[in-house]
Amino acid sequence: MMTKTEATKRAAALRKRMKGTGWKQRVWENLGWQYEVTNGPLSVFSVSNHGNEEFSCMLSDNVSDSTYGCILFHSVGCNKDPNKAVLAEVKGARKVANKLGEAVAFAEKVMA
Repeated sequence: MMTKTEATKRAAALRKRMKGTGWKQRVWENLGWQYEVTNGPLSVFSVSNHGNEEFSCMLSDNVSDSTYGCILFHSVGCNKDPNKAVLAEVKGARKVANKLGEAVAFAEKVMA
């Protein structure tokens, strides 16, 4: 299990790997020390298994500076490059958003 110090170091290292500005790190204890980096609605976290560090991403409704939001989209995938994990998540969410837009447009037309 990871110590708080190790989780803090990993969070800092992950934050430095992320493209763009505004990334914040977060470390907390929940049946062991956990960490993630966040930037608005993006949350990137490690899904390490036996020393093979990979990352996953979730999209939330948090577009402000508040710490938490409601998870809107999370796929099953992960990637060794945390930036690629974000891009994959955004691509998947865009497909769902487009389909949702089509469904809403259809419903509006039917109900007009």
